[in-house]
Amino acid sequence: MAKNEIDNIAAEWVARLDGGPLDAKAQAQLDAWLAADARHQGAYVRARAVWQHTNRVAAMSQGALRDDHSAPTRLPVSAPGRMFAMAATLLLVVLGVGYFGFEHYDGRRMAEVGEVRLIAMNDGSAINLNTASVIQTRYGADERRILLREGEASFKVAHEDTRPFVVAVDGLTVKAVGTHFSVRRLKGAVSVIVAEGIVEIENPTTGEIQRLHADEWLTAMAGQTFSTATLSAAETDRRMAWEDGRLVFDGESVREATEEVNRYASVKIIIEDTAVLDEALVGVFRIGDSKAYANSVATAFDAQLVEDENALRIVKK
Repeated sequence: MAKNEIDNIAAEWVARLDGGPLDAKAQAQLDAWLAADARHQGAYVRARAVWQHTNRVAAMSQGALRDDHSAPTRLPVSAPGRMFAMAATLLLVVLGVGYFGFEHYDGRRMAEVGEVRLIAMNDGSAINLNTASVIQTRYGADERRILLREGEASFKVAHEDTRPFVVAVDGLTVKAVGTHFSVRRLKGAVSVIVAEGIVEIENPTTGEIQRLHADEWLTAMAGQTFSTATLSAAETDRRMAWEDGRLVFDGESVREATEEVNRYASVKIIIEDTAVLDEALVGVFRIGDSKAYANSVATAFDAQLVEDENALRIVKK
């Protein structure tokens, strides 16, 4: 495909995104197009940058006509104004003032509640986004960087000696060259599990550095030192089963398991039979099937499931 055609397709996608979030089908089409060719990712990043700067420059040109004390408003961009802004932005690119995609994080990638989303990157790496998670990406000549804004993601990293893969989360950095690991940010805590290879976690504020190997787990709370543990291979697989759409519990309390199931649910489970909360639970459940989980808990602990529009309630018989 010719470069001009790739650029045109990228511009069309960016224009669609400017109108609002894509539906699931369109988002899947965009992800597939980006993954199909490294040139697509580059064209998409350039198109996003031009679009953003177009709006900014055009707004600035019209904003100069407003009274300095007037309240800021969102101004429509006329066709001549947009053409002027695009020309100005392209001139900045030629002069090297803006190297789009490397100086700034690219657009957000997110998974909705109840969704597990696989993203194929143009270097051959794969990112799995767990429910209600958000990342941003920045691929440069010397580093591949992911910003985990919230939630959980796992990374299967394509090996590149000269371009390490770094996940930034809550002031920490998780660095790898070629490996498989997960990072979770939830309730003020960060946890890292390594399934394959080696990663290095650093807190630049304190200077603390910790290396993790396969089947090792690290947790960190803000302002506290790292805590590490060794897992069995089976335990690592269990904790990362969400990649395959499963939740596997092996002795967690009903309280803990229900909290995890509710992360994926729009209709929450409420345990009103408090005697059940501290019971240990063993089982495998499909992500998003809250009713099957609630039925299992009610049956296992001689309780009753009551459904209403807003919740699945487990009550005493």
